[in-house]
Amino acid sequence: MPELIISGFGDEICENFAQQLDIMASFGLNHIDPRGVNGKNISDLTADEAKSAKAVLDEKGFKVACIGSPIGKYDIEKDFAPELEKFKRTLDTTLTLGADCIRIFSFFIPEGHSPDEYRDEVMLRMSRYLEVSEGSGVMLLHENEHAIYGEDAEHSLDLMKTLDHPRLRQIFDPCNFIFANVEPFPYAFNLLYDYIYALHIKDGKSNPSAVVPTGLGEGKIPEMMAELYKRNFSCFATLEPHLGSFTGLAQFESVLNLSALPKGGAQTFKLALSSFASAAEEAGYVVPTAAK
Repeated sequence: MPELIISGFGDEICENFAQQLDIMASFGLNHIDPRGVNGKNISDLTADEAKSAKAVLDEKGFKVACIGSPIGKYDIEKDFAPELEKFKRTLDTTLTLGADCIRIFSFFIPEGHSPDEYRDEVMLRMSRYLEVSEGSGVMLLHENEHAIYGEDAEHSLDLMKTLDHPRLRQIFDPCNFIFANVEPFPYAFNLLYDYIYALHIKDGKSNPSAVVPTGLGEGKIPEMMAELYKRNFSCFATLEPHLGSFTGLAQFESVLNLSALPKGGAQTFKLALSSFASAAEEAGYVVPTAAK
């Protein structure tokens, strides 16, 4: 039976790292993608701060699914040296936290320009990440993101095929594809399937652009999860709620007893979790009881 690990960006709940873990644990989770730690970006932590974060993870019984770094969310025309140094620090933090994955991006392309104009430079910089991390065992997971080289499925696939490296794989984000006017499922899914390593779970609508719970948007996440289960696909899925207040929120409040949760992040995180857990369970995956 394929295994599904549900993780999440705990900083969408609150700033305090220990509180993030406590609330996620109350939802039945024991993995996190650390991104904001006590109000500081994961890629900016000092060595001592990383050690402190590791102590909190151990105390709470949590593991890191993937480091939620902003590496590669960087203008392709800017000097690469500072960003490469940030990557080296992030790699050190990754190893300190006992993690084996870093989320990365493929550089912002100037507005009005084609990504293809910068293809060679993108490939060079991405290859440098792989070279610097050689011997670490750490996977570099590229996320499709608005306005970067790998915004669409074709350019993400180009990265995977051109660099052709066993430690470079794809994070599949359905909502980001929607915002890039790309059909997430089945089109982008089938194009990238051989390289998909993990999922970012947020559903979305294109007109007007909005992030919504799983099943209420155009991402076809329930159908995607059913197909993944059919293919015996084990992975981790990271919740990235980005919900805020949206039309239809009120209908969930009584069903999920959201009023019993702290206002704000904990409520929307629980909503994102419950909607996804239901879809994953219906597909056949086992999910924590408290997640539903």
